[in-house]
Amino acid sequence: MRWLLAGLIMLAGGPLAAQCVTQADLARGVLFDRQGDVTGRAIAAEGVVRVDYDYGAQGYTDRRDMVQGVYETARLAESAPPDVIGLWSSRTTAITWQGRFPPPTPGTGWQSTANTRWEMSDFSGVPQRGRERFSVSYTFLAQTEARLGGCTYAVIPVEVRWRGRDSDQTHRHAYFPALGLAIETQVTYHLTGNVSTHGITGLRAAP
Repeated sequence: MRWLLAGLIMLAGGPLAAQCVTQADLARGVLFDRQGDVTGRAIAAEGVVRVDYDYGAQGYTDRRDMVQGVYETARLAESAPPDVIGLWSSRTTAITWQGRFPPPTPGTGWQSTANTRWEMSDFSGVPQRGRERFSVSYTFLAQTEARLGGCTYAVIPVEVRWRGRDSDQTHRHAYFPALGLAIETQVTYHLTGNVSTHGITGLRAAP
């Protein structure tokens, strides 16, 4: 089981009087740290959990809306480097699914088709838009436990494989069932063999 958590969570200790995160904290926000990355934030918003992976970065946005905290329905990706004048881009993506979302349950899987519609604008002044279709499979692995900040959390590792006309990727998440929150920890790009890993090193309620 330990190898399943490789690349998911970097175990971390914490103070003796640890303030453990609960689902109620999502109302005002939960902050998380990932290895080699900036601080992210997850917050409850109109029937979804909104996860902003670049919450602590100036000039960048990587925000995703997740039903049940794990099924992605919208994305916003923005780039405006603070040290470069006039260079910027913004892309929004809406995702619709076939079928009903099942509850995340260890040892189960779900397959569906995701239809995406995206719009992009940038400094060129020429807007772009398009549609893509993906075959998507969710695999919910056996539940385990992890310690972050002196607290022990149940975790369900989740693997989500997206196959499209020109792409094939597996996104690995750590899903915290008690919080209703999944945090992406690894992306494997099957067409190139590249792997990007960002293990979780911290989890806390927003002040």
